[in-house]
Parts: sequence; C-alpha cells; structure tokens
Amino acid sequence: LTTILQYIPSYHHHTNHHTIMAESVSVDSSLESQSQALSLSCSSRRSSRSRSSHNQKPLVGQSSTPVLSAEYLNRHSSKNDLVKRLVRVIEELKDDDVEPNSPDYPGLASLAAVLVEDRYLKHPDKEVRLHSILGCMEMFAKYAPEPPWDETEILNIFPQLIQQLANLSNCTSPNDPYFEQYYALLEHLALVKTGIVLIEATKTLDHEAGAGAGALSDDDDDDDDKSFRNTTVNGMSTHTRRNNHGPTSEEALGILCELIETLLNSISIDHPAEVSHLVEQMVVGCIAEFDVIPIPVLDEILKCIGNGPVIQVTNPEFVKVSAAI
Repeated sequence: LTTILQYIPSYHHHTNHHTIMAESVSVDSSLESQSQALSLSCSSRRSSRSRSSHNQKPLVGQSSTPVLSAEYLNRHSSKNDLVKRLVRVIEELKDDDVEPNSPDYPGLASLAAVLVEDRYLKHPDKEVRLHSILGCMEMFAKYAPEPPWDETEILNIFPQLIQQLANLSNCTSPNDPYFEQYYALLEHLALVKTGIVLIEATKTLDHEAGAGAGALSDDDDDDDDKSFRNTTVNGMSTHTRRNNHGPTSEEALGILCELIETLLNSISIDHPAEVSHLVEQMVVGCIAEFDVIPIPVLDEILKCIGNGPVIQVTNPEFVKVSAAI
C-alpha cells in the first residue's frame, strides 16, 4: 500500500521549479517518532483534563446533571453552548475509568442514543456535526467490540464521518483549524479500527432484496462539505437506501468503498507524513479483515495505480515558455 500511495491523484508536491515527480511515502522509524510526537501534541489537552477529573465521579455539569448523559447535551442554550458541551463530553469519554454499564455512569447509554439523532449528527452547524462525530468515535472505542447502536444507526454515522474526513484535502497543517479533530478521527480508524464495524455489516446484513425499489436522494451539501463527493458503487449511492427494509450488506460495502476513496483522494504530500501512515494503517487493517477482498474495494485501491503518477506544474512562466515551444 505504501507503493500505491505514490499514485494517489492528489499526492503531488507544489513547486515553483520545473516538473517534479511525486515521491513515494517512506514509513520508517523516524516516521514512527514523528507520529508519536504529533499524537502527544494532539492529546496533551485531553490527558490533562482526564487527570483533573479522575476522582470526580459521577461527572456533573450545571444543575448537578451528569456530563455523560443525554440530558446534559439537551440542556444547551445556544450553538456555542452545545459545542462546548460536546467538547467536554468528548474529553470525559477519553477517561479510561469510564465504563459502559457502570453504576457510576448511568447516563452513558442515553448519551450514545442522542449522539446519533439527526438534530446533532446533521446539525446545520459544521462544528456541531464534527464534534458529534468525534463523540460517536469515542463511543465506538468505549463500547468495543459491541457498538451501542443497531446497524441502521451505524450506517447513518459513517456518511457524516466521510464528509468530515473529506475536509482533510483543504486542511494540511497542524496549525489549520480543526486539524486536531480530523487527526483524531484518523486515529480512531487506524488504531481503534472503527472501520471494522462496516466490514462486519457487509458480512452479517442481508443482501438487498428486490431490484425495483427506488432510491431516495440525500442532498446534504453545504459550504464546509464541498470537497465531499457522492459516489456510486454497484449502481447504488452510499447515502441512500434502495428499499425500506433496513440496511443491507451492499449499502455497508458501498459506504466502506466511499470511505477508502475519500481518504486516498484527500491526503497529499502537503500533509504530515504520519497522516499518510494512519490512512495506510486504516486501509490495510480493513483489507486484512476480508477472507476474499470484494471487487469494489479492490477497485478503489487499484484506481490510484490506474491513474498513474501525477505530475503538476505550478510555475506560470514555465507553462508560457512550454506553450510557446
């Protein structure tokens, strides 16, 4: 896969010199140290908050409402207040002492249920959507290996996750807004292996019944998601359900393919090397879960090779001279 990454369409180097071929990614010991350094940097705030709240159970917010509960989120008074509450919920979920079904956290199940509601997951504000997805990722990790949602709810989470990760194409520096959050999403996919729940869905869900059911379109296009592309796998959109009989294995496979495609098309040489390394870990980890790799998954990976190495010239004067010749 390291070799494949050099063929990624966006994997090029912007330069003011002549034509330059994209170099392949090198994953070595220095990369590992860089990844650890960035991970420590991105998690420094979470560690300090986790330690400060270590002996404060049950965690409570205003009016003695437990932080890890649906009621705590529902009490928000504004969009900014909701974002602050989501951030606090995410930080508290990172505490290793938080356990599902523990009497110390009776509201955890209700929190998981409310996080996947459309009013949070499809909120008009991009910050709310981003932090709602981060909360869902923490819930996946906390409840592993059994997610606290059914298949329908799980398949509603991943399209929003894909939309958020697509923004990586315009967020290449650790100093960019939301880079830390996007990096955290990648860590969950690569290290916690959250994507495996999609693979399990492709194996356990029933195959689509009937070919005559019409698809419903989902036009959730806004300014921060312009980089997101709806794709079609085997004639179906990954954001739609072709019948009303619940999720299918084809739908789960379509979402998995779109996740892989989005990641491979969103990373570039402008990103820190550890970002490419996390994407590589995620894709390899998903492939390893299949006894026989599905053709649509192979298509997404081999598509990078089929496009060939990308060459981009960004020096206008060189373009003019070349055109004159």
